[in-house]
Amino acid sequence: MSLGLSLRQLAALVEVARHASFTRAAESLHITQAGLSAMVRELETQVDARLFERTTRRVVLTPAGERLLPAARQALDLLGEAVGDVRALGEQARTRLRVGVTPLIATTVMPRVLRLLAERHPGLWVEVLDVDRSVIREQVESGGLDLGLGAFFERESGMRREAILPARLMLAVPAAAGAYGERVAWSALRGRPLIVLPPDNQIQRLADRHLSEHAGTQPRRVVTHLETAIAMAAEGVGVAVVPSFAALAVRRWPVRLVRLTPAVTLDYYRLERAGSHRSEAAQALVDAFVQVMRESGASGPPR
Repeated sequence: MSLGLSLRQLAALVEVARHASFTRAAESLHITQAGLSAMVRELETQVDARLFERTTRRVVLTPAGERLLPAARQALDLLGEAVGDVRALGEQARTRLRVGVTPLIATTVMPRVLRLLAERHPGLWVEVLDVDRSVIREQVESGGLDLGLGAFFERESGMRREAILPARLMLAVPAAAGAYGERVAWSALRGRPLIVLPPDNQIQRLADRHLSEHAGTQPRRVVTHLETAIAMAAEGVGVAVVPSFAALAVRRWPVRLVRLTPAVTLDYYRLERAGSHRSEAAQALVDAFVQVMRESGASGPPR
């Protein structure tokens, strides 16, 4: 048999039994006594039994009321626990954030970002996954990450991509190299040994388009990681075309970044699943990230 019992009716039963008074029970539930009496009558109709005996001095449970009361209390207690658990899960989701970045950004930028967030939002816990951009994209799509940050060149269905920081390509040269001023033309790289990333790397593809147009072909040493290219440039093995968002990484070595002309720009993005909730925690992280990048000189000219 299906009963249309409501939680308010069960709460009315519990409170009247606890206070042995309709007046005091109504006050505890913040409703009128007439409203409380109506709820009890509806409950009695549902169970087809009187639940209370009303005397001139007090209200007492009938045998039917005594049988129903423990079940009503248990139902309300279980619901209260479940609601508390759900709220705790929601609070955890709001205060825990999983973000993916490349290893270079994880080691140079994210420590400062996390320090800023700890000062501004002490209740926010950020988990950082330092992996390749392709893995970041896969993890965001599967829900393993709340968001990813990186130079994501291509739009993909099912993903929301938003530019958060302009960047530009720079030339990493030894700090003591006097042959380079604050700017250098792409054409000046003709014949110079280059330290480059693999040809399938999107940043390298962008650089190669301009190298082939202005500088032709030149000796190349291919490395897998951007940080390796910077370290080799520091030792004078060659020069490396790197994005400006590597500015903090450059400070670890005796290297300086020189602007290439004409300027070649790119964007740094936040990547999330399409239709996912844009949480305040994610925005707080992005704001701190952009601040750290700009303060380090990692941003390029506005686009």
